[in-house]
Amino acid sequence: MNRTITLAMINNAALLLALSIIYSIGYTIRFRHKKGLDLFNGLLISLVGIAIMSFSYAHAEGLEFDTRSILICVTAVVFGAIPASIAAGMTIIYRLIIGGMGTLTGCTVIIVSLVLGLFFKRFFSVKRSKFRWLKLYGFGIVVHLGMLACMLLLPRHEIREILLQISLPVLAVYPVGVALLALLLLRQIEFNEALANVSE
Repeated sequence: MNRTITLAMINNAALLLALSIIYSIGYTIRFRHKKGLDLFNGLLISLVGIAIMSFSYAHAEGLEFDTRSILICVTAVVFGAIPASIAAGMTIIYRLIIGGMGTLTGCTVIIVSLVLGLFFKRFFSVKRSKFRWLKLYGFGIVVHLGMLACMLLLPRHEIREILLQISLPVLAVYPVGVALLALLLLRQIEFNEALANVSE
């Protein structure tokens, strides 16, 4: 892995931690309706997504890799449908603006991450689950197998080279990132809920 890819991954990882800050801000601001909080969170997460995509690793012109898949799927699981859908929509618009041969693939990765995240949230409870880290890790693997499958939408002459280059790093690192980020946010939520119950 060369220095450019390493720096891109470090920058992306640091930006993902902004989700924790966003949750803290949303928790401290009192909104009259939950939809107001969802909209607020969605817009802030969209900015994080755009920042992540601005520090991506460019394999070729219009073909860029970053951690947007982690951002979108974890947002769907932790923040819910409205913030995740706003973030997905805004990052798709930004990807369309960037353009290039990877546009369809990049937009599809966002959609797949959103759909799988919402499906996981609906059917797999991880709140205070004993083995939730394992569920989240497995979820991360499924999302990123989906991401790799999206590479089949690239021009035929690029597919083999791209899959050979990114498959191992993506499956080794990204599912761990999903599990760690989701666990951080879930524990933050549980801590605040416990604190609120004590103060009542």
